[in-house]
Amino acid sequence: MVLLKYVVYLQSKTKTMIHFKQRLEERILNNTELTISVEGSNYQYNKVGTMKVTDLFKKMVSDKVNQIENTNFRTGKDFGVLVSQMGITPNLVKFDNEEIKRAVTGKTLVASVNTNNGESNGNQLYCIVRDNKITTFCLVKSYTCFNNLADKLRVDAIIKNIKKYKK
Repeated sequence: MVLLKYVVYLQSKTKTMIHFKQRLEERILNNTELTISVEGSNYQYNKVGTMKVTDLFKKMVSDKVNQIENTNFRTGKDFGVLVSQMGITPNLVKFDNEEIKRAVTGKTLVASVNTNNGESNGNQLYCIVRDNKITTFCLVKSYTCFNNLADKLRVDAIIKNIKKYKK
């Protein structure tokens, strides 16, 4: 019976790890460019252009994710951990046309990633940590207010700077 429980535990842990790695690859690591959008009404995202995903950015994201994986988090708590701001600025975006570029001046630009596994939109990257393990990787909009962000991500706390985290 103990062996069966351990096997079920390992299977669950493996599925979580696979989910997280899959989302990280789908949303950043396997892309050379991302669709850039602005949010319209009713959470509809309108494509305005694309932005390159550089190898340097991918390395920075991978390094930060590794740092998060190696952090010993408080048990019994769930955390949303900021991996990176995406730095989506008009000078980095290849807009679909000049009219769109002018129309979105002053609006917040977000990356929109659509896969068979769902959609993620935002200009910040977060890891969700549950039971001291990263369970998923997602894009989050910077204009989601800080207190509401924990509720939105269904975590107990938000960590903006992993270097300052103390257990």
